[in-house]
Amino acid sequence: MYSLLIMLLLRKLLLMVKKIKDPTQNVKAVVKSAIKRLDDLREAESKHFKEIFKLERKHENDLRIAEAKRIDAIRVVDVNAISVANDRATSQAEVLAKQVDTTAETLRNLMSVSATTLAQQLTTISNNLSSRISTLEQSNSKTEGRFGLSIPLLIGIATLVGGLIVFIIEKML
Repeated sequence: MYSLLIMLLLRKLLLMVKKIKDPTQNVKAVVKSAIKRLDDLREAESKHFKEIFKLERKHENDLRIAEAKRIDAIRVVDVNAISVANDRATSQAEVLAKQVDTTAETLRNLMSVSATTLAQQLTTISNNLSSRISTLEQSNSKTEGRFGLSIPLLIGIATLVGGLIVFIIEKML
């Protein structure tokens, strides 16, 4: 009975040995599977990094575009400010030019009026002095023999009239 039992055991063992494959083939399959798994992981990681790189490049490009738009907006504001300042300066220059023209015209009119008034006053003074001198000359010629003061008197009157005319002219200018 023991022999039968041993035989049965040997037979089972033999069947088991036939079922077991060569361990080198099994190891080769496991290694091949592991290598395939690592390659798949490496490929997935590479795709992931490429996607991240694309996203980063897109984000950087979006930032560049946004910054360019911001700078362009600032430039537009600066250009508008310069344009407004230029318009204001031009309008101020026009106002000042009108004021200068108005002031110049007013001064011309005042000078014209002053010159006319001065000419009339000088004419009046000259006429008055001429009539007085004529009167004095007539009276001097009548009294020349009696007093002998005609030449010094005429020189004094002429000096007085000249000084008066110079004084009036200086005050008007």
